[in-house]
Amino acid sequence: MKLNRLKKRIMIGLIGTAALMAFTGCGKKEAKSIDVKTTANSLLTELKYEDQLSEVNYDLVYDMEDINITESVVYVSSGATAEEIAAIKCETKEDAEKVETALKERVKEQKESFENYVPKELDKLDKAVIVKIGNTVVLSVSNEDAKAKEIIEKASK
Repeated sequence: MKLNRLKKRIMIGLIGTAALMAFTGCGKKEAKSIDVKTTANSLLTELKYEDQLSEVNYDLVYDMEDINITESVVYVSSGATAEEIAAIKCETKEDAEKVETALKERVKEQKESFENYVPKELDKLDKAVIVKIGNTVVLSVSNEDAKAKEIIEKASK
């Protein structure tokens, strides 16, 4: 009789443990995401820029017509500097990877443009910050790359 009670207790314990694991998602981590507007605004207001940055639609600056973008905030300089901010959220991680590639291509093109035009801007472009978090990609081109990384990292928590 005592053996049956012990078996029942063990079974109840196992069932309880299985239910608990099912409800907690077995330790799955939720994909991180960031608020596009808040992050772009933090980069704009917390970093120092030499030029005036203006908000523009992403498709005026980047070739991303085959990418499903759900939200974006882009700031560009007047052209006198390479300073730039982009925070772009996509429908899928695959789209975010395409955006990351497009932003890297943009930095490369900017280096070619500024090489003979304003060579001192190459320092900023060499230290351009491009971070992909979940379905969102953030670009920051400024003199404060370390601080930009901190802002983006803080936004992803």
